Amino acid sequence: MCVIDRQPRAGFDDGERALLADFSTLVIELMEARRTARFVTAARQRVNEEAQAIQVAANRLGVVAASDAERKEVSTIGDRTQNLLGAVNDLTALA
Repeated sequence: MCVIDRQPRAGFDDGERALLADFSTLVIELMEARRTARFVTAARQRVNEEAQAIQVAANRLGVVAASDAERKEVSTIGDRTQNLLGAVNDLTALA
């Protein structure tokens, strides 16, 4: 890995080569971590959008639900959607 320019440099001892190898490993790990963070953010956004759509649909169903049992089922859908969002938020906080 050449930091200054594209010309390979001779004369590095084993310790310096090991240091450069460690540095390049850190750079790659940082790049991968940033890519993972972007993926997690995009996935979280998609899950949130889908959960909001489910909530809207559940609310509409709740309005037209004829019986208490139907309204309870619709409420359960809403509750489970919120639980799913909480789980996704917890997982993405770990990433």
